[in-house]
Amino acid sequence: MDDKKLEDRLALLKSSYDRLPSTIDSDDILKKIDRDKSNELTQVKQKKMNWQRVAVWLVSAAAVLVFGIIGASFQEEKPPSNANQLANIDGEGNVPLADASIEFIERLKNNYEQEREKRREMLHLTEEEFSKISFVQGADTLYKYYTGESNSSMYENILSISTEDSLNMRYNELIHSLYLPSEMIQEVIDNGQELSEEDTAEFFNTYSSRIKELSEYFDEKGDISEEQLAALNKENLYPASDMTIQYKLTEEQVDELKNILASTFFKYIHTLEKAPFTYAGELIYSLNDSVAILMYLDEFLVSSSDLYMHKDLLKMYYTELFYAVIKGTTDSTVFDKGVVKKEYQDIWSDVVNESSSSNIIQFLLKPIVNEFESSGWTQSETWDALDHGDIEDALHLEGNGDLEQFVE
Repeated sequence: MDDKKLEDRLALLKSSYDRLPSTIDSDDILKKIDRDKSNELTQVKQKKMNWQRVAVWLVSAAAVLVFGIIGASFQEEKPPSNANQLANIDGEGNVPLADASIEFIERLKNNYEQEREKRREMLHLTEEEFSKISFVQGADTLYKYYTGESNSSMYENILSISTEDSLNMRYNELIHSLYLPSEMIQEVIDNGQELSEEDTAEFFNTYSSRIKELSEYFDEKGDISEEQLAALNKENLYPASDMTIQYKLTEEQVDELKNILASTFFKYIHTLEKAPFTYAGELIYSLNDSVAILMYLDEFLVSSSDLYMHKDLLKMYYTELFYAVIKGTTDSTVFDKGVVKKEYQDIWSDVVNESSSSNIIQFLLKPIVNEFESSGWTQSETWDALDHGDIEDALHLEGNGDLEQFVE
């Protein structure tokens, strides 16, 4: 294949990823794929994906962390004021609350319920319904920790928060933990300050968790009123044909955020919109589109911040996709009468010859292509030996910057 044909083919592969539909018909996929094909890898995948059910206390901690980072980026540091330090513990072991601490607790008691009610009304949910959403439960838990008069609450351990500045930050963090995804996005746009790769990852983690928790709640709720549907649309959530809730960031939001958030934010969002890419070992998309997805993942997965909580999930997608594309599947075999099919020959060669292909592809696929070409596309010992562990090891080595030394 000459350079012009190679360039045209790779351009087609890369552009095809952007043309993939944002939603898929799950019922149709399930009909096409035999449920009995589930193998050991699928079971591992299902176990790994259970992590998405984040515990309430972890949601609270994540919310505090991300808004602490963003808040610190937008506010000037102020030196602690000695006037606001807490009083010493008295002779009986009690901790008298300083004025700033008392004000903090009263401010929460006066405002938290109003802020909470505002978000409940935005979603058009009853109190009982609203209380079932994970991030709301996390905020309620944190509120009780700050204001509850018990030995396990912050009320009796307020000595650890000793300045007005730190108390104000805690207050803002708690109110932020109630924010809907649309409010989080709008706040970042309004502030307009560019976030680093690490801060973008922290923002993404909390933002995507809120999206997921709203999606899961309304998925389970089932019966969605017109008012609730309109509220979901404002959060970029849309019921699909199979009655699941799908997410889609608007083009206007992308334009407003592209100079604020690191590019990896959009790549993670874009990829997760179209996931998953395999089911029971079979490709969900066509071979060409699956390779386009693989190349897209290849561009940013290894180099993105390890703070992205979805990174392990995307590595799993990459491993499964790479294996299915190179080893074939039950429904799409690699060989025809002992020879690699022309479709696989062309696409593997194109990927290996692509100048931007990662060290992972060069390390794993190049020897396979070379061996097959030498044998007239009939035999490759490297292809025979390839397994999921090889792909996972290559991802790990590349992430540590150690794979380049093995690539010719």
